[in-house]
Amino acid sequence: MPTPAPKPPSGALSESGDDTEDRQRLAALYRYGILDTPEEEAFDRITNLAARLLDAPIALTTFVDEDRQWFKSCIGMEQRETPREVFFCDYNIRDNGVMVVEDATNDVRFADSPLVTGPPHIRFYAGAPLFTDDGFALGSLCVIDTEPRTLSDDDRQTLHTLAQVVIDELKLHASHVHRHAIFESIDGAFVSVAPDWRLTYVNQQTEALLKQPADDLHGQTLWTVFPDTQDRLLYKRCHAAVEEGRTAEFEAYVPSLEIWLRVKARPFEGGLSVHLDDITEQRQAQKQLRLLSQAVEDMKEAVLITDNQLAPPGPRIEYVNSAFTHMTGYAEAEVYGKTPRLLQGPKTDRATLDYIREHLEAGQPVETEAINYRKDGTPFEMQWTISPVRGDDGTIQHWVSVQRDVTEQRERERDLRQTRELLDSIIETANVGICVTDKNGQFVRVNPAYTDLYGWSEEELIGEHFTKVVPPNSHADAADLHDRFIYDRNDETTGEWRVHGKDGAIRNVIITAGYLEQSGEPFKVTTVLDVTDAHKRKEALHAERDLLRSIFNTSAAAITVLNEHGTIIRANKRAQEVLGLVPSDVKGRTYNDPAWHITTVDGKPFPDDELPFAQVMNTEAPVYDIRHAIQWPNGDRRILSVNGAPLRDAEGTITGGVFVVENITEQVQIQYKLIEAKEEAESASRLKSAMIANMSHEVRTPITSMMGFAEILAEELEGRQAKHASTILRSSKRLYKTLESVLQLSKLRGGSYTPSWEEVDLRKVAAEVIETMQPKATNHGLTLEFAHPVHPVDTRTDPMAAQRIVTNLLDNAIKFTPAGGTVTVCVDQEQETPHEGAPYISVADTGIGIASEAIDEMFVAFKQESEGFARSHEGSGIGLAIVKQLVDEIGATITVESEKKAGTHMHVRFPQQSGETNAEDAGR
Repeated sequence: MPTPAPKPPSGALSESGDDTEDRQRLAALYRYGILDTPEEEAFDRITNLAARLLDAPIALTTFVDEDRQWFKSCIGMEQRETPREVFFCDYNIRDNGVMVVEDATNDVRFADSPLVTGPPHIRFYAGAPLFTDDGFALGSLCVIDTEPRTLSDDDRQTLHTLAQVVIDELKLHASHVHRHAIFESIDGAFVSVAPDWRLTYVNQQTEALLKQPADDLHGQTLWTVFPDTQDRLLYKRCHAAVEEGRTAEFEAYVPSLEIWLRVKARPFEGGLSVHLDDITEQRQAQKQLRLLSQAVEDMKEAVLITDNQLAPPGPRIEYVNSAFTHMTGYAEAEVYGKTPRLLQGPKTDRATLDYIREHLEAGQPVETEAINYRKDGTPFEMQWTISPVRGDDGTIQHWVSVQRDVTEQRERERDLRQTRELLDSIIETANVGICVTDKNGQFVRVNPAYTDLYGWSEEELIGEHFTKVVPPNSHADAADLHDRFIYDRNDETTGEWRVHGKDGAIRNVIITAGYLEQSGEPFKVTTVLDVTDAHKRKEALHAERDLLRSIFNTSAAAITVLNEHGTIIRANKRAQEVLGLVPSDVKGRTYNDPAWHITTVDGKPFPDDELPFAQVMNTEAPVYDIRHAIQWPNGDRRILSVNGAPLRDAEGTITGGVFVVENITEQVQIQYKLIEAKEEAESASRLKSAMIANMSHEVRTPITSMMGFAEILAEELEGRQAKHASTILRSSKRLYKTLESVLQLSKLRGGSYTPSWEEVDLRKVAAEVIETMQPKATNHGLTLEFAHPVHPVDTRTDPMAAQRIVTNLLDNAIKFTPAGGTVTVCVDQEQETPHEGAPYISVADTGIGIASEAIDEMFVAFKQESEGFARSHEGSGIGLAIVKQLVDEIGATITVESEKKAGTHMHVRFPQQSGETNAEDAGR
């Protein structure tokens, strides 16, 4: 066996692998539409002729596809196709002429082919390529034998000629295919009609339109197919087209099929071609469109239709109705081809536009609201509904936007909402109970004042019958009244009812009910005013009036009532007694009647404008204790004290006055006597002061002499005599000091002491006293301490009084503190409220202390805790009395804290600077 050559790849046109040329060849093959068509007699005759002329058992008309070899006609072979790479024709189409293989077993190209090694055991092959006019080899006409052989030149020419006949037949086949394809590709039904009106051709759309197969239609006349059109437009126009020799286009209705057809009848030399389009749906759509168009034009809402382009600048306007032009102020010509953006402005919400775009990009309808602008620039609120219009293939062709100006509606809604909110606020904050009940008498709303009135919560009342708040004995009357109110649709009714709350307490209320209809349903709106307290006040007022009448009539005080003219209109029994008149003489008398003989207490004339009634009317204010005298009808003179106040009506206008008159004749007489007694006492006091002053002078002189002689004797004498002289000296000094204290106390109590007010630093006052008293403290074996701040402790006071107070307190502390003890003087300002900042001086000792029961009497003159011969410490008992008197004079205060055997703490608080005037006033 010869070594086989490599096989060409599948679909290869040449060994160079020019795939481009093969693709062009295949395209030419496909244009003829020959592949996979049924057997045809014309091709079979040519193939059979080739087998007989060339005396071959096998003859084939083949066409080479991309990866197969298909047999249009075959003689002597059962197969209809083989793989392209195993058959000879794949090589044949690359030759320009007839290819001959005398013995395939000796040809390296085919020796291993399964068609050679197996059935049909090909040995001889001769093939002529089937070339198109443009030079593409589509296949071949070949003869095959199972025995090796040769081919003469004449046989070559015969095979080539027969191949040309195949090409001619292929062209004829293609023309029929192309014509049929054209007819079948016509959009709509198409028929070809012979001169006798018989159908010579119908396409598939015609079969579908008439619901009959083509075989049944062929040979029928056009008027048999459309029997009810002979007197109609279809019949007339088709005949006219044939007679006039020109195309007729028209629309016709076919009653038998209940369809509308768009007809195009074109005459030709062999008859008439008729193109039929079923436009029934289109006509219906047009009719509906006309109705819709009219409806759109008549719509109050604006309608805008755009194309489907969403890319910037956006969809362009293709249609607007008259409502749109009216709403926006734009004419049709001004918006055609523009985008809806021309309606946007500063207040157009970007988020809303993004929301719209998201839906449009998703192919979804969208409904929203936005602010747009009219042509004149005024904004308006618009409600949008945008929907896609899709074509038959489901793609969006247009966007339809229905727009409605809701500016006024939204303003009304805002006004309504504000009104509703206002009403809700009024209802919720009203101080009267408000409830709403439905036609069945059930609560549908109650306000807080209503729930507060009855004690039930809103949840406990809603849905309950209103008789829940009505006592059981009034249920029937209340329910009957409610039903008559609802069904008679009364405008308003008012009445007073007794109701009860959750606690069972009965209350008096005034109920005002009004009729309300909402959404066709009747309701009753009821306001409830609680007058229980008003009833109680009324009852209390009646009781008070009765009480006042009782008091007026039975009062021990004389009470008169005068009108605005000053005439007595009422007077109780006591007033008649005080005025010395009988009832008939009281009423009608004026406040300044000459018969009163009014004078001052001391008998002088009393001006009318200073009388109590005149003052009340002139000042419109009460008057107190105005005293004057009157004369009774019997001539007795009586002194009266009058208190009065104006009487006012509900508007505040003074309508007169009420006066309480007291007969103080005896009191005045007693006062005169007291004044005389006081004057006598003051005279005696002055005499006492003079006597004390004189006594002080008369006694002080010999005591001074005694002190001088005793001091000399104590220095000159010795022994017991010197001791006796010292005792005389010490006693004389104590007597002198006591005399000075008595004199000072007398002056204080006699009113002859007048403080001298100055700015004083209490630290300096205390320091001077301590310096003076230090030797005495040292002699007693005491420690004397002084505590004070670095800054001044100022107050406005009498410096001599302050010095005397500190001296007496320090002297008292030294006197009553045993040796080894401590006396502390402190000067500072108070740190705690309510006296924060007030200056003070305190003296504290560790002495014998004072019993708590004796503290109250320690400031009484000549009073000591231990008295008589048993007392343990000497003293006059006047020092602390002087301290108390001086403290009061300068407006200070003193407090004492003491414990027996633990010591005493004296604390004097001086007035602050802000209280200077008060301190001085206190001193005065």
